[in-house]
Amino acid sequence: MKNSSLKISLPKTVRFTEPTILHPKNSKTLTVAALAKILERKYDLLHKFVRMHKKDITGVIIKNVKRSWKYGKEQEEVNSVIADEIKNMFRMYILREEHGIKTKASRVRGSQSFIDTGAYFSSFFIIVDKSKIQVGM
Repeated sequence: MKNSSLKISLPKTVRFTEPTILHPKNSKTLTVAALAKILERKYDLLHKFVRMHKKDITGVIIKNVKRSWKYGKEQEEVNSVIADEIKNMFRMYILREEHGIKTKASRVRGSQSFIDTGAYFSSFFIIVDKSKIQVGM
């Protein structure tokens, strides 16, 4: 398999969804999905992550596809492993502040940006479908 045959992309519009049971329509607080939309619009975190880690993401895919061929793993299992590894990369990207953004709230708290409650940090998801990967919140 050649690296050039892999396509790692984000959809042109990232859709953020969250069960309404977590935040009923009359709630006065932002949902994680609403917050994710605001943060992505303002800071472009997901796109920066993919741009910064494209080689690493490609490496994860190649490594796991080769393992699946060698050990005869099912596609769903391989996709799950790929998704978990990329999810961990994203979390480290946030924890290490590789994005280079220091928010006002994080300066006040003296902590990393984008992990105040952990909801945004932990709601990151990956969809692996054949040779396309989608990331979102």
